[in-house]
Amino acid sequence: MADEEAPKKLSPAERQQLKREEKLQDIKEQISAGDLTVRKPTKKELDEWKKRAAEREKNPKPKKRR
Repeated sequence: MADEEAPKKLSPAERQQLKREEKLQDIKEQISAGDLTVRKPTKKELDEWKKRAAEREKNPKPKKRR
């Protein structure tokens, strides 16, 4: 037992990164199993995203929610 090291405490950023990697691995497994499919966005979706991105560049502050 003296040779065993205690588990390293992770910073919040490190925990977040590990959680992200686990989620990505889960997604890859679902894709491989055929349980999840990834599709290309439609032209309409791309146009909407570009429009929203342009709006965010003009006004980077988010709208206040009530």
